[in-house]
Amino acid sequence: MINVFDFSKALIRCSAIAPIMAVNERSPKVKYEYHCAVLAEEMAKYEEMGERKQGMKSGLAKAAKIAGLEHEIAKLEPFKNDDPLSPGAKSFLKRLYGELKYGKQSYKKEIGTKYTTKGKMVEQQSLELIGFLDGQTYVKNDIRVTNEFISGVPDSFIGESIYNAIYVPDVKSSWDLETFLENLGKPLTKQYWWQLQGYLDLTHALGGEVSYCLINTPPSIIEQERMNLAKRMDVVTDQDPAFLEAEAQLIKNLTFDDMSPKERRLKFEVNRDDAAIQKIHDKVPLCREYLSEIQELHLSGFFTDKDLPFLENSEEL
Repeated sequence: MINVFDFSKALIRCSAIAPIMAVNERSPKVKYEYHCAVLAEEMAKYEEMGERKQGMKSGLAKAAKIAGLEHEIAKLEPFKNDDPLSPGAKSFLKRLYGELKYGKQSYKKEIGTKYTTKGKMVEQQSLELIGFLDGQTYVKNDIRVTNEFISGVPDSFIGESIYNAIYVPDVKSSWDLETFLENLGKPLTKQYWWQLQGYLDLTHALGGEVSYCLINTPPSIIEQERMNLAKRMDVVTDQDPAFLEAEAQLIKNLTFDDMSPKERRLKFEVNRDDAAIQKIHDKVPLCREYLSEIQELHLSGFFTDKDLPFLENSEEL
């Protein structure tokens, strides 16, 4: 029996908001906003010219450019709010389709990488680290929160409850010092910023943070890394002097007790952005529609070559 899934109420995970919010550079909305911005710049330059220069060749050229922009904006005006899904969002939704309908995930997502495995194992310790630095007790949250559009499991919260919070901290446990320091001098990634906006929407909090933390790697992971090291070095015994030296460096690289707590945290504050949250709410229905379209294509299972772009000019074959 064919399984037809109802995507009309599908929820997007907070960790998946960034892919669906990717900007579609070809959308009428983006083009409209771009042309409006350019028009404003050109108008300002034209005004600065003064009447004498406006009547000269350069001024007339500027006026013609402004007229062209106004014409293009007028054409885009009826579609200025049209913001279809980007190609990247559609690719992501094809993967999400299999997960939502059949409960099947990619191999890497199912078993996790060593980086995500460590992150899950030391999440409580990361919360304890930032709690120590803040003079605050952060209790790990395991409750999945949902609304009409999204769902998520915030790491922790401050406030009356997870449904009515004041502040939402989120921790990311770095693999080593190198990956930790890569975050210096950079803004918070779009992935994590959108994820936090989702959490702020679900909890009604006004603000939160993403804190990158350096936590000792669990012994089980270190042992696996130690075995991988021995295999790469192709040593006969684990008492080989070269191996012992490399092993000591490995352990040093993956443990951080020699660093102060303050040095093991990078904190990025995130304020609630209601306009961004509304954009999420506007985008989710488009995702649901596309998921239904994917299902229709999947269940039809039949395609022809009539729409292949390279067939438009048969002489090129």
